[in-house]
Amino acid sequence: MSTENLAAIVAENLHGNLKETKSAYVNGSEVFHEIENLEPLLTSDLASIGVAINPMREGLDMFNDAILELTDKLDQMVDACDNLQGALDPTSQAARRLLEEHTQQQNAIAVGGFFFLRFMVPCITAPESYGLVKELPTPTERKLLVLIGKVLQNLSNKKEFGNKEKKMLQFNDFIVSNERVMAELFDKLSTVPERVEGVAVTFSEVPESYRDAAICTLYEHIRTMLPKVVARLTDAELCDDEPTRVMREQMARMLAMFYGRADLAGDEKQATVQRTAHLNSEDDSSSSSSSDSFAMPAGAIVEKEL
Repeated sequence: MSTENLAAIVAENLHGNLKETKSAYVNGSEVFHEIENLEPLLTSDLASIGVAINPMREGLDMFNDAILELTDKLDQMVDACDNLQGALDPTSQAARRLLEEHTQQQNAIAVGGFFFLRFMVPCITAPESYGLVKELPTPTERKLLVLIGKVLQNLSNKKEFGNKEKKMLQFNDFIVSNERVMAELFDKLSTVPERVEGVAVTFSEVPESYRDAAICTLYEHIRTMLPKVVARLTDAELCDDEPTRVMREQMARMLAMFYGRADLAGDEKQATVQRTAHLNSEDDSSSSSSSDSFAMPAGAIVEKEL
């Protein structure tokens, strides 16, 4: 492990613990400040004291909770400093263990982020596309669904909202308070269970409505990308042998005809003619250097006429 990589990982861990500790400290300070604001009511007037005493009692309970949270964060930061101090040597066992934990954490974040970006958030913001609702959401409902999706996406990325989105700042507490829950979820999503001998793997049956929606989505995607799909299937550089090339060309022709794109099927045939002519030209030039003329094979002429 390089010194730069190790330093970056150690600094990232310390920054994370410091941020959490600072957040707990600021929260406690704000709660105590609210208690201090009640001080002007503490006069010789019993009625005034009666107004202040209940809010003060509630504030003290909140402050006590904040102190307990701060104490917990301080203990975590002390433990982190002790553990990371032993990992400052790149050749130490502690450094290798730190790298393994960091790699596992990054993999979990990547898998979890992909899960939310490609599956969870799209299902929430566009439920009709996945057969989850029978009617289209109203504009107001759509706006709320998009808002929920945005918060969940930031939660999965561990990204708090900034000043550019002031209306969303109120959700930062939700994001911070659920970071540990999300970390546990990401660990589960990125962990492949060990195979247990003698235990049959069972798969949940996909509801028919979900399956039909997925098929429709796949159909539309292939229809949109059909020219690229056909071009890829008929790319001679991707074929290792003649049987594979023939099979791929047949697949391309079938797809084109299935979608009613005879023009793509024709392009695929013309590509076959050009490749056959090119290969034949190379064979003739290598076998007879004195030959100045080239005759297209009969098979290629028939293919061209079709």
